[in-house]
Amino acid sequence: FLGYGTRRAVESGRIGSEADEAALRESVEDWSLQLMDFYYSAWLAKAQALASRSSLERRKRLETITEMKFKRGTSEKPDLLQVQSATLQTQSDLERANQALDSIWKQLVTTLKLPSEWAAIDPTVIPIDPEPITRVGAPLIDEAIRRCMGSGQGIAPAPIETNTIRKSMLQNSAARLLYEQAQNALAPDLKLSAALSANGIDREYRDSWRQVGRFENPSWTLGLKLQFPLGFDREKADAAVQFATMERAEAAYSSARANLETNWVNECTNLTRLKASLAALQEAFEKQTERARLEDERFRFG
Repeated sequence: FLGYGTRRAVESGRIGSEADEAALRESVEDWSLQLMDFYYSAWLAKAQALASRSSLERRKRLETITEMKFKRGTSEKPDLLQVQSATLQTQSDLERANQALDSIWKQLVTTLKLPSEWAAIDPTVIPIDPEPITRVGAPLIDEAIRRCMGSGQGIAPAPIETNTIRKSMLQNSAARLLYEQAQNALAPDLKLSAALSANGIDREYRDSWRQVGRFENPSWTLGLKLQFPLGFDREKADAAVQFATMERAEAAYSSARANLETNWVNECTNLTRLKASLAALQEAFEKQTERARLEDERFRFG
């Protein structure tokens, strides 16, 4: 009545356009995060490959020293076998690390649409330095931890809106408006029409047009049209389809909200835990480096 269904359809279209914009921003955000993940994965794979290569070199030196000591009688056969076994295991680790790095490098070449010839380059010679991003990202990590902790009483509530939440919310609103339009179609269609006209009734053609121009001899009509479909079968089917669509949109919105809250708690917990363990990992790395140096000296001069 009075364009209710049309207004609902127009508003639904407008909200649907906003939902499409939110979906586009969500896609760009996901692509950016995927690219960042590729970059850091490539850096980590390269670091692991280089570490495995360095470890293999040390194992081979240790194996050479152990063989010399075994020939001199200052080392036993089990010691030599243990060192040889460790060398083979390190060589296997190096092959797996190289394979993982090569796979990630090819993914980067494909994702960034680089020349296909670049995929054949040895990825260990590609400079991948995370320091610029790490330097910029460190303050962002601290800010993220502050947002996670809120006032300090446990983990703060999840953000009210993200691109995913906004998209789901707008799609839900658009679906509800279309359902309201379909419900309105079940009511009788009442149309009001009105017309006003002027007539020229003179015998002369020129005089008749002059009378029309002066709005002489006016007439008007007013009418009402009531359309009442029998059974409303088509309208009921449309309403049922829109109701199902609305229910799915509401379920998608509720699921997106629940996933956000769950992921927020999990990621905040992981971020806090990883930040706390960073210092311990750095200390452990320094101790392991010193241990490797001392072990090398012990087998070289022992």
